[in-house]
Amino acid sequence: MTNKRHNIETIAEVLIDRLNAMEKTAMRIEIAAAKELKVDTTDLDRKIKHLTVLTDDYIRKIEQNKTRRLSLPKWLVIGFICLCILFSGSVTLNIYQKFEYDKVHEAAVVWYKKAHNENDN
Repeated sequence: MTNKRHNIETIAEVLIDRLNAMEKTAMRIEIAAAKELKVDTTDLDRKIKHLTVLTDDYIRKIEQNKTRRLSLPKWLVIGFICLCILFSGSVTLNIYQKFEYDKVHEAAVVWYKKAHNENDN
């Protein structure tokens, strides 16, 4: 193997070229860093507003669905009220019949006692 020997001037030229390239790159980096980056966020803002509207709509639908599921159907409420009215009417009728029965029974007992008291005398 033969070793290629470079002379010092060639090496110096290559190093100077590389150094110049690095300086140019450093200048470009400084220029880029000095510029203020302006990002257009109008599309992002529009999408965020749309997402907010969708989320609010979804939450509102969930709350409506929850209240709808918690409420009883009208026919069930009306049926329950009718059953309560029938039950209270039945209880009232039963109380009235018991009262009438007791009144008639008491009159019969009084009549029976009078009838037997007259027979004993």
